[in-house]
Amino acid sequence: MKATQAAPLSPRGRGSSAPSSTSDPDQLLRLFADNMRSIRKSRELSQEALADLCDLDRTYISGIERKRRNLSIRNIQRIAEALEVDPRALLAPIGTTAENA
Repeated sequence: MKATQAAPLSPRGRGSSAPSSTSDPDQLLRLFADNMRSIRKSRELSQEALADLCDLDRTYISGIERKRRNLSIRNIQRIAEALEVDPRALLAPIGTTAENA
């Protein structure tokens, strides 16, 4: 009888498999930050003006754009509404029509 080898655990010892070494855990965060900054600038909004429209703190907006903040779904929605875009536009790969998604 063959012994089955257990799948490796994640780095924190949870789950049944470790993430692929080629995966980038912050890829979506960077994509969101870059898209948000690009759309904000195309709308000629400062970080402070966007923060006011979202009812969020300016330092929070800055932290997102510097890729130091992890966002909640609610805040993604608030930012999308303030920028007048579909939330998917903020997560669209670069090179697509992110502003019109």
